[in-house]
Amino acid sequence: MALAGSATPRPVRLLWAVVCLSLVVVLGALGFGAWHLPPPADDEGPEEASLEERIEAIDVVRASDVLSERLSEARSGLDAALLPGGEETLVQLLRLQADAASVQLGPVRFEPRSRDGFIQAVVLELEVSGAYYDLPIFLDGFYRQRHAVEIRRITIEADGPLDVRVMSRVEVRLYRPVEIPADGLRATMPMGELGASDRGFATTALLDAARLEAYERFIEQVPELRKRSSSNRRLVMRTIPRLIRKLPASPMDWVGATFEGGEAHLATEAP
Repeated sequence: MALAGSATPRPVRLLWAVVCLSLVVVLGALGFGAWHLPPPADDEGPEEASLEERIEAIDVVRASDVLSERLSEARSGLDAALLPGGEETLVQLLRLQADAASVQLGPVRFEPRSRDGFIQAVVLELEVSGAYYDLPIFLDGFYRQRHAVEIRRITIEADGPLDVRVMSRVEVRLYRPVEIPADGLRATMPMGELGASDRGFATTALLDAARLEAYERFIEQVPELRKRSSSNRRLVMRTIPRLIRKLPASPMDWVGATFEGGEAHLATEAP
């Protein structure tokens, strides 16, 4: 027999049942939302940096210094190149070589040609006069300097069959890295928000980076240029002495010989 008051009143039990059911429904809804709904947007996330902030984050002074150092190192590897401004020095060297070979150096002219990748050919045309047997000594001097060279054409003229003095016109090809146009490069960099000093460093760094690429690409081609120069030297030194030995034997009033590329012939008619 149950004690009086020990049983929970029916309304209270119903109330607890409703409360428990409500909690189950609420927790189930929260779990479903957490599982299926996308996470809320993070309003506190970092914003994209402005152009000014990105530029300020770059140490343009250090970048310019590093590129300048690398550019100086690369320049030291351009011993096979005719650098811009090196024409005068080369002419002085050619005059010394002419004196050593007992020939006289006449007019000298340089003509840059169109670029081929990162290489630009420079054609050197000159006149030299002297005894025909001294000409090979002078020509060999081209290959004894640091530049990679190719002799493309030699024309030899003599006034008579017994005259040992000849006038020679020589065409030589030298090579240099391509020039980098500064104005076009400056237009590629948005520097409107840089200060005056940083703008100068950024411009220098941009130009140094472009020149460094040109120098490095040229240096990559140096082994091939030297190989062609050595092959050309063997061809010229083998052909020209054999050709000029025929000059005194000609019975004509004018004689001449021409070497062009790999071809050489003796002319017996005045041009």
